[in-house]
Amino acid sequence: MDSRAHAASSSSRSDNHTIVGLQQRRRRSDEYRMLLDSGASFWVHGEVVARRRLCEGLTLDGVELDQVIRASELTGAREKALDLAARREHSRAELERKLRRKRFPDDAIRNALNDLEERGIIDDRRFARLWVEARLRKRTEGRVQLVAGLLQRGVSRDIAERCVVEIYEERETLVASALRRAAERSWRSSGGSTEAAIRRLVRRGFGFAEAREAVQALNNLEKNDFSFE
Repeated sequence: MDSRAHAASSSSRSDNHTIVGLQQRRRRSDEYRMLLDSGASFWVHGEVVARRRLCEGLTLDGVELDQVIRASELTGAREKALDLAARREHSRAELERKLRRKRFPDDAIRNALNDLEERGIIDDRRFARLWVEARLRKRTEGRVQLVAGLLQRGVSRDIAERCVVEIYEERETLVASALRRAAERSWRSSGGSTEAAIRRLVRRGFGFAEAREAVQALNNLEKNDFSFE
């Protein structure tokens, strides 16, 4: 919505506005440019045009015009969020950031995402589990970095930490595979130094105990054969 729409939406409730133009956008069949007799114009979502039966010559009072504007903003934000969610799983915060970049108003974003959450289309807990499992398959990171990665994507700390704990408890084979790959890479990168390999694993977010066990298992070392400070 352009700046003139804000002026129109802030009009007095007693003002009347007549639609003098309603033209479909060339490259976006779901949007229409609505021109008022006051000279104000803005984009209206096609769903709102159809639902409210907007047409040239129709007169709206200030309240009705404001409702049209808000309904169009909400519909546009919801449709964009649905489009993004259809491409891949998103956290709520990720979708919020993307919608803000599209300049949707805060209330439209909030209401659109609330709607998607209620319908189960976005779910931070589901997103967190899928993200962690995919990360363990493709990368070699420990609990600390996994939690940090979720926090960066806007997942709450409570959900992030709980999700990582659940994955570690439920997907032992997946976690063990990720740890083994990480230990192998750390061992090679450290030039065969046990202590250096453990340090590398710790820096990648693995706990000291699991890092030490992984390196020991990799090299057939007996526990406590070396000290690490």
